[in-house]
This record gives sequence, C-alpha cells and structure tokens, in this order.
Amino acid sequence: MKSMKNKTNDRFTSIKGVVILGILTVLGMCYCFLKSEIFPFGTNSNLFSDLATQYVNFLVFFRESTWAEKVFSLTKGFGGQTFGLLSYYAFSPFNFIVYLFSAENIETALFVIFLARAVFMAENMYCYLSRHYKNSLFNVAVALMYTFYPFFTRYYFNILWTDCFALLPLVILGTERIMDGKSGKLFVFAYVYSLISNYYIAYMSSLFVLLWFVYRFIVNYGFDILLALKKAVRMAYYTGISIMLSAPVLLPSYILLTQGKFGDDTISSWRIVKPYNILTLPVSFFEGGMTFEYTPHFVGSIVCIFLLVSFVWNRNIRVREKIATSVFFSIITISFMFRILGYIWHGFSAPQGFHNRQTFVYAFFMLI
Repeated sequence: MKSMKNKTNDRFTSIKGVVILGILTVLGMCYCFLKSEIFPFGTNSNLFSDLATQYVNFLVFFRESTWAEKVFSLTKGFGGQTFGLLSYYAFSPFNFIVYLFSAENIETALFVIFLARAVFMAENMYCYLSRHYKNSLFNVAVALMYTFYPFFTRYYFNILWTDCFALLPLVILGTERIMDGKSGKLFVFAYVYSLISNYYIAYMSSLFVLLWFVYRFIVNYGFDILLALKKAVRMAYYTGISIMLSAPVLLPSYILLTQGKFGDDTISSWRIVKPYNILTLPVSFFEGGMTFEYTPHFVGSIVCIFLLVSFVWNRNIRVREKIATSVFFSIITISFMFRILGYIWHGFSAPQGFHNRQTFVYAFFMLI
C-alpha cells in the first residue's frame, strides 16, 4: 500500500511539474514578444529574416493548396513536383496549425506555432530529466533553461529546425533505453520525427547520438568490446528501421535539395566561414549570447558554469565518468575550432549565414 501511495504521489508531482512548466514556458515566450514589441504584443511583425522571405510562402502554399498540388503544381515555374520542397519546409506536425487560421491571419498562426513548439521543447527536456532526477522543481528549472537557451531564443523563428532541437532529449532518452535493453519504440518515434521534420539538423543529432553512445557506454560499462558490439548492433537495428520508415518523405526532400543550392558545395568553397576563436570563450561564458559574430553559445548563463564546477568537484561521481565527460567536452570544444570538423557537422556542406548550427547539442550536453 505504501509503495502504491508513493507511486501515486510521484505521478501527481510529475503531472504538476508538466503543467507548471507548460504555463511558465508560455508566459516566458509571451514576455519575450512583449519586451520586443513583436506581434501580437506590439507593432513589429514576427515575419522577418528567412521566415518572411522563404518559410511563410511555403506555409501559405501548404495551407491553400489541394492534396494533389502538394505533390505536383503548375504554379512552380512551368510546373513541377512540390512534394520534396514541402517535405523539407513544411512537414512538421506543428505547421498543420495554419489550417486553423486564414491566410490573412498567418502571423497569428505563427505565434501559436511558436508557443506550441516552445512548450514541446520544454516538456521533452522535462521528460528526459524526470527519468534521471526525482526533483521536479530542479527538472522544471533546467527544462526552462534549455527552452530559453540563447541559441534557441535567437532562432525560434526558424520553423525548419525547431522540432529537431526539441526532439533531441527524446532521441537521447530513446538511445539510453536501447542501450539498457529496453524497447526502442521511443527512439524510433523521435528519430523518424526528426528525419521527417528536417534531415539536415537530424544529421547533426545523429552524430551526437553516435558520440553519446560511446560516451555512455564507457561511463557505464568500461571497455567491454564484445558487449559494445552487441549493443551497437541493437542500436543499428532500430536506426535502420527509423531510416526506412522516414525514407518516403526523406528521399524526395534530399534529392530535390541536392540538385539545388547544395549540389556543388565542397569544403574548398567554404570561404565565408571562419573557425571559432577560442579566446572569445570566457566572454561567451558570462554573456551567454553572441558577443562576437562567430562565438557559439557554449552556455546559457552563469548557472551552467556553477553546475559544471559542481560536477567536477562532486566526490560521488566516479573518476571514470569525470574523465569520459572531460574528453567528450574536449571533442565538442575542438569541433568549433577547426574548419574540417565544422564541415563534417554541417553535413559536408557550407552553411549560409550563421554557422555552428550544431550548438543545440552542446546546449543539451552542458545542461545535463
């Protein structure tokens, strides 16, 4: 009876944490829009940057077109297939919210999409943390730190990437479940969702999963090669299933885009991107923002530094875990500093505009 009562209390506490987190996330987003005087709390439009010049056009077409036109449309030049474009730009489940609003009210639809995605990101992080820590207040706080991390608040308008940012905690939790011999359903769901949502950012998540698999295995099991192979085969099995399930949407999108602006891209053409200057890191630690044009968001605030120092000096943490974490952190740091590593992280293509787009995996790593 006592055990049942404890489980009921834990479940109630968890549900309460989910509700509180959702409310705080919505309030936080509204505050950001209010402070910046962005619609619907001001005269500034939420249609700016790529959202205004690219994404909103696909969203309106996605809403206004028939199901047949989502595959082939005469409005595309002299006519052409549109499925690949829509699968890359508009196939997030959150984009179906536009059907609740008229095309004239697209800004309102976008505001609702921004809120929904922010809540989705916060709750996924909370879900991951709840599997590792029992303190709901702590989990809510860290989930909010992840959701309002400077990198994410700067790029909330990028409706192509946000789902993958939000799904990373579930992808990693699913990876851990597979490694622990449990069901791979969560991983398949989160990974398929990521691939369909945006294969470009999902590719970065995949690299992180590979690194995380090695890191967590060493921390938990040491250097048992046979056991590592056994778990790697199981991981590869679920990864293969995920790729096959996402292929009907993934392939048309990938093929179409590789024929376009990414087709002739090579590392020799990557002139605009500079390697990260490690000397700007101390400023980035305290600023938590893009103090310099090429400074990645290593941490969101001074809180992360406190947590990092606490981890290093915590006597309850094994030496092997501290060493493995230090190596992992070093790999992350070095990948900012060398052009070839950045090129690999970006899918062997040169990003236009802001690079270091893999920063979202480091935000997750620093906080957990």
